[in-house]
Amino acid sequence: MTNRRLGWMVAMILSLWTPAAFADVIYNSFRTADDAAAGNTTTGSTPRYLMGDDISTIATPDPNKVWLVDSMSLKVFVFGSGVAGQNQVYDAVTMRVRVFETFDASAAAGTSVFSNQVSDVTWNLGTITNNSATGGNQVFLYSNLPYLASNAQFELQTGQNIGVTVEFLSNGVINNGLATVLMTGAGNAGVPLIGTSTNGWYRDANSNGFLEASDRRTLTNPSNMQLIINATAVPEPTTVGLLLVGSIGIFVRRRR
Repeated sequence: MTNRRLGWMVAMILSLWTPAAFADVIYNSFRTADDAAAGNTTTGSTPRYLMGDDISTIATPDPNKVWLVDSMSLKVFVFGSGVAGQNQVYDAVTMRVRVFETFDASAAAGTSVFSNQVSDVTWNLGTITNNSATGGNQVFLYSNLPYLASNAQFELQTGQNIGVTVEFLSNGVINNGLATVLMTGAGNAGVPLIGTSTNGWYRDANSNGFLEASDRRTLTNPSNMQLIINATAVPEPTTVGLLLVGSIGIFVRRRR
C-alpha cells in the first residue's frame, strides 16, 4: 500500500511539470485593431534578410515558476515584383528563429548584442507567392509556430530580457525579398501590448551574419518587430526536484 501511495505522490508531483493546454501570451507586439490603418512596413534598405529585436517578457504570476515557450507567431513581409499582375515567387523559403536569454545593447564593435542562445529552430515555409494585383508588397501571417510539437520547447525566466533574431533563405540562399514586419506608429501605437520593448530593432546592415550595436535601427516613430510569444508557467526544475525528494523522504520515513 505504501508503494502505491509513493507512486501516486511521485506522479502527482511530476504532473506539475506538464504544460497546461492553453499557453499565456508573454510578449505581443502585434498591432491593435485601431492601429491597423497605419499599415505594415519593414526596412527599405538592404540587407534585410536578418533582423532582430530586444524585448522583455512579462513576469509569471508565481515567482517559483518559469516560462516554457510553446509557440511563436510572426508576420513576414514579402516584396513584390513591382509589375502589375505579375506574381513574385519565392521557392523553398526557410525562416530561422533564434532566441537568446541575454542582450547587451552596448556590446563592443564586432560582438553580437545577443548571447546565451536557448533556442534555434528553422521553420520550412515552402513556396511563398506574392500575387498582388499591383505588384506591391504583401504580408503573410505565420501563426503559432509549434515549439511544443517540434520537441523544441525552451525555458525563459520570469520577466526576462531576451533577444530574438529572424533569418530568411530561399533555396538555401540569402533573400532580401523577405523580411520581418515592423510595427510603427505615433505615440502609444508603437508600444507592445504585452511585455516591453525599447522600440528599436536590428538589421544586419554590414552582412556579417550577426547583429551588433551598430546594426540597431529606429524609424521616425517607435518601432520593433511584430511577434507574439506564447508560453506556459511551470515550476522551476529545482522546485520540482525538492518536492519529489521531500515526498519520497516522507513515505520512506512512514514505511520505517
